Amino acid sequence: MSARMVRPAHLGGGTLFAIALLCLSGAACFRTVDVSKLHCINNNGCPIGNYYCANGRCIAGQTPVDGSNADLPPSGLGGHAGIDGTQSKGGAGGSLLDGALGGAGGGAIDGLLGTGGGIADSSLGGTGGGVADGPPGGSGGIVADGPLGGVGGATSGTGGTGPKDAPVGTGGTTSVPDAPISPDGRDAPADLPNGLNLGSACSSATASQCSSGACVDGHCCGAASCGTCQSCTGPGGTCVAITNAEDPDSCTGTSSCDTSGACKKKIGQACSAGTDCMGGNCADGVCCNSACSGSCEYCNGGTPGTCSYVSGTPKQGHPACAGTGACQGTCNATKASCTLPGAETTCRQPSCGGTPPTATNQAVCDGNGSCPNLSTTSCSPSICGATSCLTSCSSSSQCASGAACIGGACQPCASGQLVCGNACVNTSSDPSHCGNCTTSCSGGTTHCLNGSCVQCTALSDCPSGYVACSASHTCVCRQNSSTNLLQNPGFDGSLSGWTANGSAAYGSADADGCPGSGSVTIGGLLDAILQCVSINQNTPYSFGVAYLGPANCYTNYFVGTGCIGAQQIGNGPSISDFSGSTTTWARKVDTDVTPASTGSIQIDCSGPTGSVSYDQMFLSTSASQF
Repeated sequence: MSARMVRPAHLGGGTLFAIALLCLSGAACFRTVDVSKLHCINNNGCPIGNYYCANGRCIAGQTPVDGSNADLPPSGLGGHAGIDGTQSKGGAGGSLLDGALGGAGGGAIDGLLGTGGGIADSSLGGTGGGVADGPPGGSGGIVADGPLGGVGGATSGTGGTGPKDAPVGTGGTTSVPDAPISPDGRDAPADLPNGLNLGSACSSATASQCSSGACVDGHCCGAASCGTCQSCTGPGGTCVAITNAEDPDSCTGTSSCDTSGACKKKIGQACSAGTDCMGGNCADGVCCNSACSGSCEYCNGGTPGTCSYVSGTPKQGHPACAGTGACQGTCNATKASCTLPGAETTCRQPSCGGTPPTATNQAVCDGNGSCPNLSTTSCSPSICGATSCLTSCSSSSQCASGAACIGGACQPCASGQLVCGNACVNTSSDPSHCGNCTTSCSGGTTHCLNGSCVQCTALSDCPSGYVACSASHTCVCRQNSSTNLLQNPGFDGSLSGWTANGSAAYGSADADGCPGSGSVTIGGLLDAILQCVSINQNTPYSFGVAYLGPANCYTNYFVGTGCIGAQQIGNGPSISDFSGSTTTWARKVDTDVTPASTGSIQIDCSGPTGSVSYDQMFLSTSASQF
């Protein structure tokens, strides 16, 4: 049975009471039933009218549009009111099910209007009150209020509140456990012990409405507080990690929460380890936006925390650039690694010096931080220029020791040679530089032997007529044999050993034409040369001579050895040729045996008919020629 079926029969008190009981059995006519206590599965399980099923309970009003369980629409000047909202101020009348009336009248179903309650009201308390109000109080109460504590129900004028109800002016559910809610007029769920679900938005003013009694980070929270880098924004009011953002409660300002929800220092803040920093990079004493570990990187420059490139030498704490000296790398402010010099950089300058003169070659960096190994070049046979070896010369002074400038180039002299001017000279054999660079052999010693000027070193060095070059390196003419008993028999440069009488004299004519020897020249019969020689008796002796012109040479034996003044005992071998040629040398030999008692022999040669020259005389027991 619906309210529309009952209310037209509202004529008398007894009948009305019975109808009211019937309506209670149908849970649809009177507001004395707390509909929110009814369980439901869907809207069909709720009374007909402005009721719907939410969370297994029947809720008054149309389906909520804000997700809450507040009764809609709210009270207003149109006279409409929810089952537990503010009652109408009057006007055209309240809704069909409105309870307590105020002002000019109540809802249309209530019957005649007046200063009291609706027609369906039974005994009214005060000026009017709902039947179901129990002991009425004040000037009236709302029909749908359940048993009220205190002195009575809500008033019909301004409305009153029971001890369990929220203020009528702000709204509230009719269920006993209701708590005060915010003045927005929307109800909290009727089946919770407090006004706001866990996870619902809240503030410090409404914290008491949270079921947990804790409002954390603007949400009803299941915990009294959340830890560092945590916020109570998780499902059902749970604490969840704050990542990549600040936590205003515990990690803000110079710090922020990282990707794992740990409070770390922000980029640019001082640090001692990567674990101090957002991103995990601590470089150059500050939290850095990268590892910034390269030789040419730095994170504490103009903008601390921003890794940037540097120029020149790496900053302290960064690896030094590889290389040494001129080849050591440097930073060029364009990359993290060092730039190593290459062939464009000279790492060793050319130089030249030392003994013997040596050039140090120029070197350039190898691009790996090193200068190539030392490379040198010997200047020999040249000498050093300013930084390198000379490659040409104009004099031997531009050549190394022992080298001569020959043809514009330095040439080393052979062993035993000296540098004389621009030539290599063997001073042991060069007659122009004999023994040194300044001695020149001349005169009778025109040859150089072992650094000394000599007449000859071989017979070929001697003029025609010489027969040998002696051991003393003189040109010698024909030598008398070792058995020749005569002194200076070849008249080699003088008449030594002979007694010259008259015009007898040394002459340059030689029997062999030898320039180093001569002969004796006698002008006539009265001129002669004499020589006494000791000999043995009874011994054959040969006497020979070379002559140019008519010749007359004879010998005399003497007792004793002195010839002159001793007893003459006969004549020995002799040579006479009064028709001898004056242009061709002739030679003759005569042999004789010495008589007994002979001790010496005298040689006596003269010019029998005119000028004659004698040479190469000999007196010998071996009969050998001169």
